Amino acid sequence: MMNLTRVFFSQSFVEWLKWFLCIPGVEYLIDEWSKSLTTNENEIIDYCHSKAWANFQSDSQNNLRKQYPHLDLAFTLFVDWFNPLGNKCSGKQVSLGVLALTCLNLPPSMRYKPQYTYLAGIIPAPNQPSMVTMNNVLKPLVNELIELNKTIRIQTYQEPEGQNVRVKLQALLGDVVATHKVAGFTSHSGHKFCSWCEVIKADIAKMEIRKPRNKNSTKALAMRWYDEQQTTQQKLLVRKMGVRWSELNWLPYWDPVKCVVLGILHNWYEGVLQHHFRFRWGINGLQENLLKGLTDTETTDASKETESDKTVISTRGILSDETKNKLISSIMEVVAPSRLTPMPKGLGTNRNGKLKASEWHSLFAIHLPLSFVDSLLGWDSFEEDLEKYHDVIDNLCSLVQCTRIVSSRVVKEGDCKTFEEEYLNYTVTSRKVFPNMKTLPNHHYSLHIPEQLKWWGPITGVSEFPGERLVGLLQKFKSNLTSRHVGVSIMNCFCQLQRLEIQNDLNFLDESKRAEVKKQ
Repeated sequence: MMNLTRVFFSQSFVEWLKWFLCIPGVEYLIDEWSKSLTTNENEIIDYCHSKAWANFQSDSQNNLRKQYPHLDLAFTLFVDWFNPLGNKCSGKQVSLGVLALTCLNLPPSMRYKPQYTYLAGIIPAPNQPSMVTMNNVLKPLVNELIELNKTIRIQTYQEPEGQNVRVKLQALLGDVVATHKVAGFTSHSGHKFCSWCEVIKADIAKMEIRKPRNKNSTKALAMRWYDEQQTTQQKLLVRKMGVRWSELNWLPYWDPVKCVVLGILHNWYEGVLQHHFRFRWGINGLQENLLKGLTDTETTDASKETESDKTVISTRGILSDETKNKLISSIMEVVAPSRLTPMPKGLGTNRNGKLKASEWHSLFAIHLPLSFVDSLLGWDSFEEDLEKYHDVIDNLCSLVQCTRIVSSRVVKEGDCKTFEEEYLNYTVTSRKVFPNMKTLPNHHYSLHIPEQLKWWGPITGVSEFPGERLVGLLQKFKSNLTSRHVGVSIMNCFCQLQRLEIQNDLNFLDESKRAEVKKQ
């Protein structure tokens, strides 16, 4: 008898869908939200106004639908890994994965709530699966998605005799590491590291979008990898083209290029913005080391956080330690509305730790625009300082403007063009101000933000924030702290909580509205 060491915990998508559509009000909310959608060429406020949604709708409206009306549902797939044991269990690192789907047909206010989230599976610990092993994890879900694409009949709350339901996977969410692993692309350290264009790693510093990838050619390359019998040839193909097989390619409608969302949480907030503040400006806790003195251990830890010693050297000439500390003091003096994320005490020091994505957004959208210029320019040498720091200020202004567009809940006409212009200016001025600074994959990925905005609408609506909140919820569930069984404990706790939350929602549902929802 085989001794299983790792078990993949999952639940049936079809069975969950039956439960989901039997919740009073779900069909009503989907129907009312679809009726409220209005087309505005000048602005996009949600995914359901985007080109991606229009493409989904046009594909659904075929002759079969006209003859036999059915409910078309679009879902997102979020993938991430986390340590369920916490970070204080004697330093033990365990990586547990989560597959979660959410229905895009629901109104935005309800779309990502845990009670309406399908937890497809818990990927077993202690280590993350390889890119090849990941296909075994995806296979059960993909098999159900193939059947759901053919339309199945389900008894629902409004249609107790059953109605035809069809489900499609429209978007893959997560950080770049996760989306590349699931969608079948090489890692960001590969030769052709980008999933949207064919740029090579040697040309990353040029900051240009090369030949765009497309659905047909990418799937063809993936099939070549799949048909290849020798492992060495598969590795050569991945190294050369940056594509390998993914189980998602079995879905006939799946587009491995357009269906992958660029996660702004990791790419922009914790990527571009963090790199600019900590490494390009050098505010990485090291000025505290110079001014106050740290222990040898703290100094060693600080040096490990930096990407290279060259980074620190190159940024010291831009902002002096005195200017850095003056800037930090000015940031902490900014008074912002309570609804905005405040800056943590000890900002810019080692003891503060890493900032959250919301804190990076608040820093660059609110605090720095109000404090940066005053910290650089002195009253006695205003003209001299302005000339000296002109490119530095221009560089930050472009980054702030890009952050405003990325964070906006509405994509207006001209925003994509503005982002392209401002990000180009940020790139050009960065070469002047930080000539020795290395260009990272995140900087290249950000070149694709305009096309992401055009396709998805506001990318805050398809970001990793809800998924990260889900991960935070799963981490709070108590388990027996045994990595072998922690997955099933988390799955059971989440399913129980989901049922309780739905029951609480139903208890607050007005009787008159419930009568309106129910089909007479």
